Amino acid sequence: MSALVMRSKAYWGYDDAFLASCADELRLRPDDVEPRRTTVLEQGGTVLGVSTLEGVAPDGVLGLLFVAPEAIRNGIGRTLYEHTLAEAERLGFTRVTIESDYNAVGFYLAMGARRLHDNVLLAAWPEPAWSDAWSRGGTTVHVGNVAEFNGQFSGDVRGPDHYSCLAAFTGPRPEMIVLPQQVDPWWVEHVTSALG
Repeated sequence: MSALVMRSKAYWGYDDAFLASCADELRLRPDDVEPRRTTVLEQGGTVLGVSTLEGVAPDGVLGLLFVAPEAIRNGIGRTLYEHTLAEAERLGFTRVTIESDYNAVGFYLAMGARRLHDNVLLAAWPEPAWSDAWSRGGTTVHVGNVAEFNGQFSGDVRGPDHYSCLAAFTGPRPEMIVLPQQVDPWWVEHVTSALG
């Protein structure tokens, strides 16, 4: 598994000196497999990917997620990511952070993670079980009317608030989001970026 991780890291064109400098950090030792909650995806006896879920609930870390170079862009990463978040939910994690390689940021954003504060630190939350039940695992159309609803209490409707963001994000891969009023361009840009 450690060899796969290093081959996967090298896929992005890093030189030998850099790879040597991070080899120890990326090594998965036999005694680490169980405590780091390691998942291995294999096919016909060949290991194609590996991931780890680390930390103590409710806050976890996606420590490793690497795919064999010959299997990249074949759904292995998505399968590992979704399995790891499902396992996180089962174990009571409510937040999973990811310190991503710069080259993998786009993948994690496409998977539904969001940026925290720089180019590589992302956060993901396990999909609530009720959301999967509601959508039956498919794409959905979200109608966000809560900004208008909340406005009746303050007398001032200024546009989508945190609850309308929740309406947008609590379903897997929404097909469409419908809001009852005009929204500012920044909100649309933020939502579409976060949803990938």
